[in-house]
This record gives sequence, structure tokens and C-alpha cells, in this order.
Amino acid sequence: LNRIVALLFAAVMCFQIVSAKYRVPYTWWSLTEGDLRYATETVDIPELKGIKVSAETKAGYERIVSKINEYSDEGDNIFIFPHAPIFYLLADNYPSTYTIVQWFDVASDARVTDDISEIQTNKPAVIVHFRVPEKVVESHESLFRGDEISGLHKMTDAVDEMVAKDYELVDSLEMQKYDVEVYALK
Repeated sequence: LNRIVALLFAAVMCFQIVSAKYRVPYTWWSLTEGDLRYATETVDIPELKGIKVSAETKAGYERIVSKINEYSDEGDNIFIFPHAPIFYLLADNYPSTYTIVQWFDVASDARVTDDISEIQTNKPAVIVHFRVPEKVVESHESLFRGDEISGLHKMTDAVDEMVAKDYELVDSLEMQKYDVEVYALK
């Protein structure tokens, strides 16, 4: 009897875990992809052919790539900040920065600081800014920086200053629970 109860318990737990993964297949610092059962759309971008995503994710990918292509020419410097380098590949345009991901544990604060100077000197034709929630920035700075300001925080401030002065907001959307802003150089 104990063996049957243990097997039933294991089966119920497996079902619960699989069910939870269907509801939230991916989440990372507030970035969340929705229920897998709603991933029924195919993105109209050749590099993503055959991949099924939610309608929201499909719309986000297509809008962002469309705006990058609309406001930049082949070979232009673009900047996707801080953690979505797939858009460089999808738009076939790349940054002039050393780092392509400016996330806390991916790029050193020194490299991100160097990249601030780079984008201020060589202004990107397009900036795509995935707004990292303040609680995420505060948590990282508290846990990993001893409450010191991180390179990502400094880059956010620099990007905000640049877009206020030299850029036009050409699109704004929510994608996977993050606010996303697309800016074009004036």
C-alpha cells in the first residue's frame, strides 16, 4: 500500500510540475513568457520560421524588427539594451559597442561604462530599450554590488539622456512583461 501511495504521489507531483511549466514555460527577473498552450502563432521573420509563440510575442518580435528596419539602413549601428541580442540577428544590423548584452552578470561594469562612451560618440540609428523593472535593478545592486550603482543602471541613465535629446520615440509596447521602447535618431 505504501508503494502505491508513493507512486500516486509521484504521478500527481509530475503532473503538477508539467502543468506549471505549461502555464509559465520561462521566467527570469520578471521577464515572463506566457502559457505554452497559447503559443499558436508563427512569427513572420525568416530566422524564426516554424517557431510557435503567443500572439503577444509574435506581435512584439515583428513590430520591433519592423521598426529597426524602417529606421536604419544596412550596416547602421543599432543598440538593443540590455538583454535582447536576438534582434541584432533578426534585423541583420549590429552595435558598435564591445558588449552585446549589458546585463549585470554578463558584462562587467567597466565594459558597460566604455560602451556608454561608444554610443554617445557613435550614436546608433535605432535604440531598442527593454525597460528593466526598478525592483530588478535594486535587487541586483543590493545582492551583487553592495548597493553600488551598476553599469546597467549607468547605461539606463545615459540612454534616457540620449533619447530625450537626440531621438524620437517610434514605438512603445509590452513584451513578456517588460515595457519596450523603440527610438530613432532624429
